[in-house]
Parts: sequence; C-alpha cells; structure tokens
Amino acid sequence: MIKLLQIELRKILPYKMFWVMSGIYLLALIFFSWGLPSLIDYFTMQSDVPEIKLLMKFLYNFPDIWQNLAWAASLRFFIKIFIGMIMIILVTNEYSYLTIRHNVFNGLSRTDFLLSKVYVAILLSIAATLLIFITGTTLGLFYSSTVTMHAFFGKMIFLLGYFIELLAFLLFSLMVGILVKRTGFAIGLLFVYPIIEIIVQQKIPENIQPFLPLNAINHILRTPNTSLIQFRSPEFNVELQTGLHAQDFIVTLLYAALFVGVSLWVIRKRDL
Repeated sequence: MIKLLQIELRKILPYKMFWVMSGIYLLALIFFSWGLPSLIDYFTMQSDVPEIKLLMKFLYNFPDIWQNLAWAASLRFFIKIFIGMIMIILVTNEYSYLTIRHNVFNGLSRTDFLLSKVYVAILLSIAATLLIFITGTTLGLFYSSTVTMHAFFGKMIFLLGYFIELLAFLLFSLMVGILVKRTGFAIGLLFVYPIIEIIVQQKIPENIQPFLPLNAINHILRTPNTSLIQFRSPEFNVELQTGLHAQDFIVTLLYAALFVGVSLWVIRKRDL
C-alpha cells in the first residue's frame, strides 16, 4: 500500500492542476463556511429583523455544526463535485499521457494500478474530512453558545458519514474516468449523470428511488439539522435527520465495492 501510494504521490504532487482544483475546493468550502455568517449579518442589518441572527446559532452551534457542514459539503452539485473532478483528471491523465502503459511495462500490475487510485481516493477523503473537522472546530468555538466536551464530540459521527459518502463518490468518479478515458467527456458525464438519475427516478417506483447509485450515496447525509428547530407545521413539514442508519452505510459501501469491481473488470479487459 505504502509503495503504491508513494508512486501516486510522485505523480500528483508536481501536477499544477491538482493544486488548482484542490484550491478551488478549499475556497468553495471557506466561502460557504465563513461567508454565510457575513451574509446573515448583512440581511440582519438590511431587514432590521434580529431573529435572522439566530440562524448562526442554528448552523454553527455544537454539536449540530458537524451535521450541517458535512451535509453542505456533500451536496452533489456543490463542493463535492470539485473533488470528483480531481479524481477524474488524475485517472484520465494516465490514459492521455500513456503513463498507465508505462507503469504496467515497468512491472506494475493492472490491479496495482487500480489499487493505487483507490488509495488516493481514500487519502483525498481523509483530507477533506479533516478539513471539515478543522472548519467546524474553528467556527463552532467562535459562534457556538455551548462549548463543552459533550457538545463538541456530539454528532461527530456525521464526519464519518461524510467520509464514507465522499469515498463512494470518488470511487464512482474513478469508474467514470476509467470507462470514458477522456477528461472533458468524463467531467461532463460527472455533471450530467446526476440529472439523468433525477429523470430516471421520476419513472420508477418510489421505493426503488433511494437505491439509485448517487441517491443511495447521498442518503447518508440527507438534511441539515439543529436541536433548536425540532418542530413541524403545515408550512415546515420537512423531516429533519437526527442520526445515521446502518442500512445507508451498507448500501453505500456495496456501491463503492461495485464501482471498484467494474473499474477492475474494465482495466483487465481493455487494451492499454
């Protein structure tokens, strides 16, 4: 594992596009996380409604901040898409520059090649989750009305949910890159497929809809939440997620294994 990861890092670290896309992801997360309080302050001053200020308590209060940040970062058309693009670029470049053929000629098996990309997906998922943790800790200490050990560590399991969800999404992106091989088409498919899935789910029974690939992956983190707004009314009839479910983890991990299996099958069957 260490050897394969070292090989990948030697290719990735000097690559400027990797740092550009990583920077875009970082800026998007910072803009959302740190820009929203300023936006709330602006609307508070413009509307003279001090209750709007309570939104920061809803969003950034321990322990709810972990769920809220993880949910926002996991949105399929939001921040998460940038990490998926990074994964696709790293994979399709192997075909564009024929480095996959060079690696295999030098003794790296096709399975090892795929494993090296899986390890990169795990590393990116860990790094993104750590970034959410650092962001949540900083914002929570600054805005939270409750800062205790119990509040701080409460709901931190949602970070695990984000890690599993992001890893599965990156393995999906890995599969797309291997299937398509061309960067532009692969990134285009990454954007178009969620729309296709939304259209498909309108044509199938409701009980099957949650098991479509991206729906299943995104089902781990479904809604933001806060203990301060646990109420239902005709105007607010949204079921807020209060915990994670083992079934969602199992289905997502099964899809992750399927993505890796399809990728391995294609790599073994296709000419390099």
